[in-house]
Amino acid sequence: MWTSVVVDLVIVEPESRRGRHRVRLPLLVGRGPEAKFRIQQDQVSRRHCELTALEGVVHLRDLGSRNGTRLEGRPLEHDVPVAVPPGGVVHVGSLAFRVEYDVMAETPTVELAAPSPTGSRTPGPGRDRPFDVEFNIEEDQPPGPADPPPAVATDDGDDDLLRFLEGLG
Repeated sequence: MWTSVVVDLVIVEPESRRGRHRVRLPLLVGRGPEAKFRIQQDQVSRRHCELTALEGVVHLRDLGSRNGTRLEGRPLEHDVPVAVPPGGVVHVGSLAFRVEYDVMAETPTVELAAPSPTGSRTPGPGRDRPFDVEFNIEEDQPPGPADPPPAVATDDGDDDLLRFLEGLG
């Protein structure tokens, strides 16, 4: 199953464009207006390539670009997704960027437990099983050591769950 994952793209070439960009996958790379990662060069196609994630592993697929996409120096076949190892370097036109991510780190989860009167720990709401909390990660804002913990995202809008989680802190 293709999933949404946050990765860092670290531009390594050309030196004048070096920088780190936090992005959410899937990500279209190209020079067209629909590309989320735009590279304004003639040798880059409007829809050049795409980065996606499958079970926590980043994949790169050339979308039939005229000048090709390279991973670790090797040209990709058109329309064939290839796994990108953490730290793998992608070349699009004269731009090279390193793809940094942790395998299987697509959705951080934590087990929350409510203290019981006897002092032993039991799972959270309902006290019958642990539950997962997904953290929202803002694009282009890498967390720093002094940053507060990420906010808890609730898909169902349940204010009771949010109050319960805040009460645990």
